[in-house]
Amino acid sequence: MKKRLFFTSAILALSLSYIGCSSDSSSSPNQQYETCKEVSDLSDFQENFGSYKADQKLPFKHSNGYSFILSVTDYKKEADQFCNENIDISLESSYPIYSINLHAVQNSLKFAHATSLDDSIAVTFGQYHFGLQNPKNDSTRIDTLIINNKIYTDVSVAKGRKVKNESRKEAYNDNYEETVKSDARLYYQFEKGILKIEMEDGTYIALNEQEKK
Repeated sequence: MKKRLFFTSAILALSLSYIGCSSDSSSSPNQQYETCKEVSDLSDFQENFGSYKADQKLPFKHSNGYSFILSVTDYKKEADQFCNENIDISLESSYPIYSINLHAVQNSLKFAHATSLDDSIAVTFGQYHFGLQNPKNDSTRIDTLIINNKIYTDVSVAKGRKVKNESRKEAYNDNYEETVKSDARLYYQFEKGILKIEMEDGTYIALNEQEKK
């Protein structure tokens, strides 16, 4: 009887400790922040990259000359059940149909035992995956880049990876996708965000802020 009581108490203690650093999936972002007192703030690069806002409209242009709009259809910033701060941004166009997803996470120093803050952003564009680093610490930064007749400075380049054909699924993670090196490239700037994405076939989409007059 004593052994059973001790086991039950241990399980209860573990459950309470887990609840202390997690939040109900139905809770609002504010409730989650109230529960996770030790959430680390996103880095300035992660939180303010591109200055994206909900419902924002971004003019883009395809290399074939077609102009279109990428809209910020989703903008979410919240702490997850493990007390890690996340930000997720979706950019989508109706035609041509494109979807760009940005994700950044900052691990809680208390619960993840992290020794340093992350300063990167993961970008998914179709089969392509890119890892964006803070331009201040990025050796791939270039001085200037002309895009649709507009000059941008302090531009960085991220080398892409793509989903491998017939990508295998790990038994423990159905969402796992194996990737391989790709010739795709993503050009970006802290202030403007994504400037240009070059695909393997040589085509690209690019921010179209200024047409040549």
